[in-house]
Amino acid sequence: MMNGLSSQEAEERLARFGPNALPAPRHVLLWLILRQFRGIFNILLLLAAAITFALREPIDASFILFFVFVGVSLNVYQEYKSNAAVEKLKTYLVRTITVRRDGRDQEVKTDEIVPGDILKLEAGDIVPADAVVREARELLVDETTFTGESVPVAKFAAGDGEEAGEERRLLQGVVIVRGNALAEVTATGTRTRLAAIAATASGVQEESELVKGIDRISAFILKATLITLLFVILANVVIDGGDVDLPELLIFAIALAISVIPEALPLVLTFTLSRGALRFAQQDVVVKRLASVQDLGSVNLLCTDKTGTITENRLAYAGFLQALGSRYHPLLLARLAAHGLDERNPEPFDRAVEEALTPELRAEAESFQILEEEAFDPALRCNGALAERADGSRIRVRRGSPEYFAERGLLEEDGFGGWLTAEERQGHRVLGVSYDEGDGPLFAGFVSFVDRLKESTREALDEARRLNV
Repeated sequence: MMNGLSSQEAEERLARFGPNALPAPRHVLLWLILRQFRGIFNILLLLAAAITFALREPIDASFILFFVFVGVSLNVYQEYKSNAAVEKLKTYLVRTITVRRDGRDQEVKTDEIVPGDILKLEAGDIVPADAVVREARELLVDETTFTGESVPVAKFAAGDGEEAGEERRLLQGVVIVRGNALAEVTATGTRTRLAAIAATASGVQEESELVKGIDRISAFILKATLITLLFVILANVVIDGGDVDLPELLIFAIALAISVIPEALPLVLTFTLSRGALRFAQQDVVVKRLASVQDLGSVNLLCTDKTGTITENRLAYAGFLQALGSRYHPLLLARLAAHGLDERNPEPFDRAVEEALTPELRAEAESFQILEEEAFDPALRCNGALAERADGSRIRVRRGSPEYFAERGLLEEDGFGGWLTAEERQGHRVLGVSYDEGDGPLFAGFVSFVDRLKESTREALDEARRLNV
């Protein structure tokens, strides 16, 4: 199985399952035009134009049709151009991935992957389809797309015939943070979990608040017009009695009703929204539907993801707490236990520790030679390393969650609990470190990390408050 599919099998499965891509919506010009008449108002204007022609007022009818034509044309042009821009951007996103076929590794486009393919994944790769891990070495993945959490998750290989749980599965869209793996593709295209989520989201097709508002206005105008017509006819019948000229009265009433309709309203709205779309374009935002400009402007409650939206989605060193009697700075020990800093995409904690080292701590860390690395153990929630000084003395370092050290009775100081609680309240992530020079493990302290707010976050929040959001 690790030799992968043959080229012929891959072609057959590609024909059977289709490309590994989400179905692109077809933006047919006729459909875009018809969609402009889903609301009541444009239909009401067409009806008014028809009646005006029937009343032998071609100039007035032509003006009404002109307003409808210009408004619809601008909307269709904006949507068609925006959809074309989005589709063009997608062509730049075509990626390749290493796949094992015919017993050798080769690069293929991600949309040509089929179920049964063996993916060769390493740090920095984005998993292109749902897959089961078959071989893994220190595999950590970023599942922010699905969980919103920036802390990497460990994944393990599934044995032959073994049921693959979540810890042995890779979903389309997750990023390999550390290690490498061979994974067997189980689902592609519309059969992936990411595609199911996308289908659910795209299935929500409510009309915009602007369209709903115009429909409410149109319904009100229609009701008011009918009531007015009825009142005018009844009033003339009561006043004139049997002398009323009913055909002439109907013509007068209909003309009065048409005069009530604000023919230029759709055109004015379209021009106004087009100005808003232009301002968005200046901020590199593509507006696919003009009505969404008004919807965005009427937002009063905004729910947003934290990681990567409000924060940088990048852990940074926040502080430390050194245990009494410890010979080593916690940051130094955390650096000695950091693995894979030379990889394309280092593990977030390792990168944060490396960036936080002072020149003195960096020089001290470089005086050690790493003899042995212990991979992260998700059951114990720790990893470690065996390091040696130039004089031959050795030290075994452990780095892990506070619970790991508490379960082993290494946390004896009363001050730890209060400090940990304070860090938790600030949203910091904490790692503990210990060292063993041959006389048994000694706790050295904690290092805390924070996913910092973006520089633009405070300004954005202030702007939201100003807009009463």
